[in-house]
Amino acid sequence: MGKNILRLVVSVLMGLSLVLAACAPAATTTTPTTTATPGTPTTPTTPATPATPAAPAAPVEEKTQKEAVSPETPKYGGVLVGTGSDPSGFDPGLRNSVLTGTIYYTFSKLLQADWGKGPAGTGQTTWRNYLGVDVSLQTGDVAESYEVPNDGTIIFHIRKGVRFWNKPPVNGREVTSDDVVYSLKREWDAPLGYARSTWPAQSAPTSITALDKYTVELKIPAAFLGLHLISTGSLVYIIPQEVIKAYGNMDKWQNVVGSGPFMLTDYVAGSSLYFSKNPDYFMVDPNHPQNKLPYLDAFKQLVIPDASTRLAAFRTGKIDFMTDIGREDFTQLLKQRPMLQYVKSLGAMASLKGRLDKPELPFKDLRVRRAMNLAVDKKAILDSVYQGDGILLGWPWYPIKEHEKAYIPLEQLPESVRELFTYNTDKAKQLLKEAGYPNGFKTEVVATSTQVDMLSILKDYLAKVNIDLTIRVVDSGTYSPLLRARNFPEMIFAGSKMYFLPWVMHEIRLESFDNVGFFETPETREAYNQVQAYLGKNDAKVWQILKDVTPFMLENMPVGTYMPVQYVYRTWWPWLQNWFGATSMGFWEPTTNVKYAWIDQALKKAMGY
Repeated sequence: MGKNILRLVVSVLMGLSLVLAACAPAATTTTPTTTATPGTPTTPTTPATPATPAAPAAPVEEKTQKEAVSPETPKYGGVLVGTGSDPSGFDPGLRNSVLTGTIYYTFSKLLQADWGKGPAGTGQTTWRNYLGVDVSLQTGDVAESYEVPNDGTIIFHIRKGVRFWNKPPVNGREVTSDDVVYSLKREWDAPLGYARSTWPAQSAPTSITALDKYTVELKIPAAFLGLHLISTGSLVYIIPQEVIKAYGNMDKWQNVVGSGPFMLTDYVAGSSLYFSKNPDYFMVDPNHPQNKLPYLDAFKQLVIPDASTRLAAFRTGKIDFMTDIGREDFTQLLKQRPMLQYVKSLGAMASLKGRLDKPELPFKDLRVRRAMNLAVDKKAILDSVYQGDGILLGWPWYPIKEHEKAYIPLEQLPESVRELFTYNTDKAKQLLKEAGYPNGFKTEVVATSTQVDMLSILKDYLAKVNIDLTIRVVDSGTYSPLLRARNFPEMIFAGSKMYFLPWVMHEIRLESFDNVGFFETPETREAYNQVQAYLGKNDAKVWQILKDVTPFMLENMPVGTYMPVQYVYRTWWPWLQNWFGATSMGFWEPTTNVKYAWIDQALKKAMGY
């Protein structure tokens, strides 16, 4: 059963990756009532080329067990092989861009994650978890820099010399302000485009203007400045108008034309995607500014749906890296291939979530939610199911470098919070009695077959305090709409999203579909409004607001049960250099470290591969 549960949590994490970037705020923020409105920066804040980094700093968590350290001189050449899935399409204007899958390699954006501030450079972030709050961890991509003259204006200065691929009908022409304006407007006009389908209508730009060939002015509602600095900068991809005029869209892979580091040159559905090096790519390695990127000749993604087949391919050197492997599989893998490099990271917390919007259900009463927590021996689950390889407290933030300014260790939290992580059936029964359930109650949880093992454990624990939990198993096609629409009858077993983009505060706002239980209080709404007011202006203040509200959120329990969070493993072969397991970059840039990676082909050959 242990292996199945480990795979359950990993599957929850990987399943979340398809929808995480769609988990955005959907309400108009209001001016904070307890803090003065912050000032606005007026000088450019995004450098085109980061300064030469200092020595890497040690991470707070997600400690590296073994890590290949890149030599002073990277080498060009070689084909990197990974795994992926068939994309749902290729045109970010026709669907939510995070579902297209290939855009991270083929297109450029205004801003990007700053590799020079990651583990290969100054170590300000590990890039093993997406952008928390710190806008300063972004740098220029197509935009050389930007400035914020006031809360309602962002001016992007477009980098000269950026070119689309040398492919008809664009033929290698320069990217200009007109392309940026066209792409931003198309993103907001397209019904299924990321911005229009994800962010609230009131956050839309009021104007997008090319001031000259290399300057774009974005006028926005002042309340959404931070949102636009992060998401407009980092998740709107620049496309050439000629392609859309010629073909109507770019949903055929053969019609894709971007300015990114790799060109999609072959695709066989159900088999593989092949990305060839863009010889005219404009970026350089921030740690070796004399070197043009990318180092690789090509990047190949194999479509291997079966997890055991993927592991076998990695074990035999047919693919070069894997992400988020459960402990049991990883332990076996390392016994067989002890030379592998790896880091460990935290997976997603999956927990019981009961609806708080139905007054006839018991979960509305905080005493019931506290009782359910006290009824579950979380430490025993951590020790037995996860073999101690995890943490007890993984909500709302993680004990990682990216969250260190908001995370509060369990022992430093108030007693009322610490109690929730103890096992006390007598106290649980007393709380149920006080809430009007002296004989307990019956309830139902919706789940998939992969979640049954863990739910069986929870069912047994809850039965000891007379809570009769029925597990209703549905297929994934039924489960996903119930989760997204939040229309399950009573409870659902689902993963947390709070750790992902903390400033979005997914699970404490009524309008967020990731707030599965419909939790909100005036205190959490005020904290959210304060965060939005300071986002992009004062990172330290945003983190402090998040830290200050953390004990209150924990004590008031938006979730039905807090659960341990297990570690998962990111591993790669020693010949893959400049990798660091940094596969969660920026606002939402999975595996974009590919453009910085290089292959030590001599080492690979010497190892017999």
